[in-house]
Amino acid sequence: MAFANPQSQRWNYDVFLSFMGEDTRHNFTDHLYRALNRKGIRTFRDAEELRKGEEIAPELLKAIEESRICLIILSKNYARSRWCLDELVKIMEWRQSMGQLVFSDFLPRGPIRCAKTDWEL
Repeated sequence: MAFANPQSQRWNYDVFLSFMGEDTRHNFTDHLYRALNRKGIRTFRDAEELRKGEEIAPELLKAIEESRICLIILSKNYARSRWCLDELVKIMEWRQSMGQLVFSDFLPRGPIRCAKTDWEL
């Protein structure tokens, strides 16, 4: 299987944001999106109106393919969303075939209680 050189790929976006809307859209993701754009970083963030159907919108799949970097913002309900999981599958497939850069972060940050241990993220 031949792999494309990620440096030769023509990217329409620098960053694709994958996130669970109800968890982070109107706080962290909005702030991150605006900050990236202010710095001249072309960022794709889905619009709420894209989420009308049962299946992931073709526009999202295309945006993943056209993004140099995917940033996955993991949150409380991320894994409960079929849309988020479909995005994640596409991101990981594209990463493997095209060498796309993928980063993740977990929100919210703060104390997490797990059994008898307190962890700070």
